[in-house]
Amino acid sequence: MGELSRKVAVSVLVDTNFFFIPARFGVDIFTGIEGLLEVPARLIVTTPVFEELKSLSADESPSRSREAAFALALSNRCDVLDLPLASGETVDDSLLRVAKENGFYVATTDAQLRRRCCGEEVPVIFLRQRSHLALDGLKP
Repeated sequence: MGELSRKVAVSVLVDTNFFFIPARFGVDIFTGIEGLLEVPARLIVTTPVFEELKSLSADESPSRSREAAFALALSNRCDVLDLPLASGETVDDSLLRVAKENGFYVATTDAQLRRRCCGEEVPVIFLRQRSHLALDGLKP
């Protein structure tokens, strides 16, 4: 039995922009997250994030549309959490709320969401120096 299989899996909510990392920077987010956390990771895409990716893939710009279609295909490798937005709630608000309520991590490249997560003691995975994933928000 491998080392990863003996450890408890971590659930990670993936923000829309995080799915663009592989196309833009050549970083494999799936193996990168498991390598960073050193445990199996369950990557989760919420329905609002999935809808954002679908909308972006319909963009009129061919290059933007191709990039978004690739990101959308990556999201299909994740578990889906059917999560309607609450009244007045943004996608970022919902990710933070669900992460706090369930002890999930958040994966994002959005600096504002990252700050909000750290302020609420939600661990956040982000891209560092355009070359590798890093983790913030966990107390030693």
